[in-house]
Amino acid sequence: MDSSISEAQWRSCRSSPPGVYIAMNGRYFTWDNARKNRKTGEFEEIPRQ
Repeated sequence: MDSSISEAQWRSCRSSPPGVYIAMNGRYFTWDNARKNRKTGEFEEIPRQ
């Protein structure tokens, strides 16, 4: 296992349903529910309406 991935992050990945995810800034998002906030430089969840 890559040392840059914590045990908790690894377990989260393994317990998620199959699909495409974005993992950034210690969080993970489904591919269709994230965007990069260019002011903060971090990815964030897109608010659902």
